[in-house]
Amino acid sequence: MESGPFSDAKVVEQSAKFVCIRVDCDKDEKTADKYQIKSLPTVLFLKSSGEVLGPIKSREADKLAENMAEVAKDYKE
Repeated sequence: MESGPFSDAKVVEQSAKFVCIRVDCDKDEKTADKYQIKSLPTVLFLKSSGEVLGPIKSREADKLAENMAEVAKDYKE
């Protein structure tokens, strides 16, 4: 997540609204199974409870930043 669209300034700015984590699915198979991770990378938006809000909708930086802003706006704990 250090390169590509995730390093874009707009995406980095939106990332401040989230707790971003990386899971090594080879070492944490339980999490990979729980979220049905079938390919890597997989990027999901989750509630603090672990409930899936949805996947990212695009890997294009502008659209990803818009998607992140939308999730942050719509999400209410």
